[in-house]
Amino acid sequence: MQAKLKILYIGILAPEGFSTCTQRLRALEALGHDVVGLDTVPPHVQRRQASFVGRAVRKLFGPVDWAGVNRAARRAAQRERFDVLWVDAGRTIGAGTLRCFKRHSPDTLLVHYNPDDPFGGLSHDWGRFMPALPLFDVHLVPRIVSLADYRAAGARRVVQVVPFWGFSPSVHRPVEVEPAERQRLHAAVGFVGMAEEQRARSLARLAEAGVGVKIWGDGWETWKKRLNARFELAGPSQWGDPYARILSCTDISVAFLRKANRDLHTSRSIEIPACGGFMLAERSSEHAQLFEEGREAAYFGDDDELIEKVRYYLAHADERQRIAAAGHARCLAEYGNTRLMERLLSAAFAETGAPASP
Repeated sequence: MQAKLKILYIGILAPEGFSTCTQRLRALEALGHDVVGLDTVPPHVQRRQASFVGRAVRKLFGPVDWAGVNRAARRAAQRERFDVLWVDAGRTIGAGTLRCFKRHSPDTLLVHYNPDDPFGGLSHDWGRFMPALPLFDVHLVPRIVSLADYRAAGARRVVQVVPFWGFSPSVHRPVEVEPAERQRLHAAVGFVGMAEEQRARSLARLAEAGVGVKIWGDGWETWKKRLNARFELAGPSQWGDPYARILSCTDISVAFLRKANRDLHTSRSIEIPACGGFMLAERSSEHAQLFEEGREAAYFGDDDELIEKVRYYLAHADERQRIAAAGHARCLAEYGNTRLMERLLSAAFAETGAPASP
């Protein structure tokens, strides 16, 4: 059991149904810790980022701290003592903020939890952060390939954690849906998420093979037109209760890995089974570690195997439902956010002698 900690938590603190960052903060509170949150993208900043000027600034200069979080964090460090500064995906956190903590609150453990990949295909978003990277006490990352990258950039300590995401029981759960809504949401095969070329080509091939494919997400119109694809575009990306309802009404939910982030598992890897959905995911070593193939989830290695597995499991509903139930049970037993945050804190405090224990 971890000692009660005072934590300054920096991240995108949108409503819980829309933000895994907020879900992790709530899990820390549920564990009994005293958590003060600083929102990097409050509503007025969201509006500014969405404007023409905001989009242009980001394209030219990367993310900007329009919320004034660095200034607020420095004031907090001067005003009171924290056991932990927890930064969730700190694109806009500057080196000056961390130096201020080192000066005014030297016992504070500076933790960076980063679900994204500053060294992969999205590295342009991380230029402002790089000078701050060596000043953190520990970086928690989901990818083993990131360990060498962080160390080469000057990281003091970097730890890979699997699983890196958890689920929120109030958000990710099976939902009983009325028949009319179930008919509207139902898909033989569904995907919820952003468009990427490989995803689009795989789902287009699946639809071409005669399978009904329904997609919720952003950026798909271009690929549907370019590929003359037969998949159905059902709407924009979904979060919270609508997301859980869609997964509850989908026979087979496909889980792709984001290649630009060099992923071997993602938040969807946990959320789909947590909602009671049948998950057909890209095969990877980390997916195999999380869910037993053929018993708690199903996997595919290429488009041919994707089509083969979809046809098989659509024709074997009883087996599909048994696998979905076993994956859901595994989530309930091991992958909730409170357990995740216990593990992450233990990893962060390991070898420091600070007040946390496995």
